[in-house]
Formats: sequence, C-alpha cells, structure tokens
Amino acid sequence: MNLTASHDSPRMATSFQNKHQYKFRMGARDNHTLNLAPPAETTLHEMRMMLLHQFTFLSAPHIWNGEELGMWGADDPDCRKPILWKDIDHRPQTWRPDGRESRPITVRPNLELLDYYRVLIALRKERRELVCGKIEYILTDDHAMTLAYRRVMADRETIIAFNRSDRPQVIRLKRDTGTMLKSLMESRQGSLAAFEQTDSEIHFELAPFSGVALGTVQ
Repeated sequence: MNLTASHDSPRMATSFQNKHQYKFRMGARDNHTLNLAPPAETTLHEMRMMLLHQFTFLSAPHIWNGEELGMWGADDPDCRKPILWKDIDHRPQTWRPDGRESRPITVRPNLELLDYYRVLIALRKERRELVCGKIEYILTDDHAMTLAYRRVMADRETIIAFNRSDRPQVIRLKRDTGTMLKSLMESRQGSLAAFEQTDSEIHFELAPFSGVALGTVQ
C-alpha cells in the first residue's frame, strides 16, 4: 500500500499545512495552534508534488476518501468529517474541534485537485512501467533539493523529477539511449521550462515546489 493519509491520520492537506508534522501534536483538541483552514496555494503546490510521487512510485496508490476533494482535518476523529459534495452548499466552518469559535471558513470541494487526481490515474493506467517497471534513482541533490528517478520496463521509460526548493532549479540528466522524451504531465501549470534533449543529455528548468513526468514517445 502506498498512501498519504488514512482514517487514522490527519488529512494530507492539514499535515502539509502544519509543516508536515503528520501525527506529532496533530490532535485539534490538544493543540490549539493548529491551522485548520483549507490548504494555501503553496501548500497545494507541495501536495501536488507528493501526489505525482505517489502515483509514479512503487506499490499501489491508495486514496483516503475525500483527499481527492482537498478535504482538511486534524488527527482522528477530525479527519472523518462528512464528505464534500459539489452539488451541496455547505455551511461555513465556524467552530474548531475543541469547541472554540473561529472566523468563518468557506467549505467546498476542490474540483481542480479532483481533476489532477484523474490525470494521475490516467497516467498510471497508460504507462505500464509505473506499475511493473523497475526504479532507478538518477539524481539526488540535497543542496538544490532536487530528485529524479526513472521507471523502466522493456522499451518503455518514464522519468520523474522534482524541485523541492523555493527557487527555480536546472535539472541535467545523462542519457545512454537515443530515444526521445516528451512531457507527460506537470504537477502544476508552468512547472517545466527550457526543455532540451540530445542523445547524451536532457536538461530543463523546474519551477519552485513542482515536479514533472517525462516519457518515451510511444
């Protein structure tokens, strides 16, 4: 199983919104400083990177119901709030789980994130190497906070690269094959820039907090 959240953990959005604490002091009744609002834009960028990793990595991706709608919530039981529906006008969130009143927060599903999940699912179905292919790490740079790995099966290849830093980073990868690659998807619009390739190298620029999947042309 490859999962980012479950019924016994904080929602991914809330975990990322609170500096990736996961289970540490993530109970809303015990920690009154938790940010229990929907994920901010920068948080969503990080979440989309994580999802690109989840759907291109080893094992089967599992989705905790509601993650695809951008639901937020602290540790159990606050992660089990009723599911959001696009055809229901939900009341604003005005109370915290500890009983304190808060400023009104609009409650609605994130349909753009839902579409992103659909693209990821379609990519995994289309690229068989993401399910059965071997994995090889081809770039790990702690200073630049960049990472890249490839999934390979027979003559099929997908390369996934990430920029976890807060500034654009140039990615250079050596190639030992003449097969050409194309951009399959970006974690967000504008992630990939200045993409060039030769028989021996590919290089491109990744925007801050973003990722990209490149694949052989079928």
